[in-house]
Parts: sequence; C-alpha cells; structure tokens
Amino acid sequence: MFEEMTVRDNILVAADRQAPSRYPLDLVWPTRQAPTEVMGDVVERLGLESHLDRRPSELDHGAARLVGIARSMVTEPFVVFLDEPAAGLGVAEREELRNVITGIGALGIAVVLVEHDVPLVLSTCQRVVVLDFGRVIAAGTPEEIRGDPAVIAAYLGSDGDPTGEPAGDPAKPAGDPAKPAGDPAEQEAIRA
Repeated sequence: MFEEMTVRDNILVAADRQAPSRYPLDLVWPTRQAPTEVMGDVVERLGLESHLDRRPSELDHGAARLVGIARSMVTEPFVVFLDEPAAGLGVAEREELRNVITGIGALGIAVVLVEHDVPLVLSTCQRVVVLDFGRVIAAGTPEEIRGDPAVIAAYLGSDGDPTGEPAGDPAKPAGDPAKPAGDPAEQEAIRA
C-alpha cells in the first residue's frame, strides 16, 4: 500500500483500467481515476466506507489488511492470493477476516490462503494442502486434515486439537525425526 495516500486513492490506483497509452499522457496532463461501481461494491462489502479519507497508517492492523484485500478485489480477479493475512490480528479481527475470505469464495472467486493459523484455515477452506519443511504431507478437506496422522504429528498435537501450536517440544522444529534439527538437507527444503 501507499502510506502517503488515502484508502480511497489506494483502492483507486488498483482499480485503474485506463489504456496503457494513457500513462505517458498522465505525466503532462494528469487525470483522476473515477471510482467504479466495482470499487463501491468492494468498499461496502468490506466495511471500509468510514476509512476512505484516512491513510492506511491511521488504521488498525485489521482494517489495513482489509484495504489490501480491497485493492485486489477491485481488479475483479478469478483468484485472490492471501499470504499470512491473519498475522498479527486479534481474535475479533481474525473472525472478520474469516468472514471476508468466505465471502470472497461465495462470489465464485478462488482464494489461495497461505497461513499458519490452523483454526482459521480449517474453519475457512474447503480444501487444504499441508506443508512441512517445504514438503506436502497431506491434502484434503478440513475433516481429512484433522485426522491425518502426519498433520497431527507436525501441527495439531496428539489430541488433534487445532490450536495452531506445533506438537511436541516447541523448541525443536517439526520435521523428520531421523534428521538432526540443523541438517543441511532440511535447511535447503526450508529455503526452497
């Protein structure tokens, strides 16, 4: 996001659909992007009306995340990629985020969610792919993932409770127990 611009202008920039030939002309004769109907719908759907004249830095963390999602939604995408959108959010903000993600899916837009918040993932997604040190260890519905032994061992704990905390010793990273924690092959998988 552009911190020096208002939320409205941040969203307008993303909604810009002018012809590429117009950009050089804007250098000498700038025009202002007009709000689109799509922008109005997205702003209303995400509850950002009261924030339009504020800068992103003036918003709480959750509202700022919604501005980022709004920027992607005004492009009328087929797929939205969200990378760790729940990081740093409180309980109420995560619940709002879950509702937003579910709403995006209800519009027929696919959402690819990369997230460590296991309860959020399991309550939001229809299909889940679980990685452990860069390797796929399970794929399926949330119900299948909750019962998968590899996922339980790596992420859910022995009782299968999706607390988001790794099972076992929190000081030791999850992974192949036959390899030492600092094994170069495992470190390479993390970088990949």
